[in-house]
Amino acid sequence: MDRSTDGGKNWTQCGPFNKQFSNDLNNLHYSMRACARFNGASFCTGWYYDND
Repeated sequence: MDRSTDGGKNWTQCGPFNKQFSNDLNNLHYSMRACARFNGASFCTGWYYDND
């Protein structure tokens, strides 16, 4: 999971997470995306902006 305050120009990675560690953050006015790595290639969703 990546978080950004400028629409993805600069971002920080959240995690890694497991059952013993979570990252409960206020994401209002942040852009977020999910990424996965498979066979050495990275795949990411588009950026989602949380404005509610």
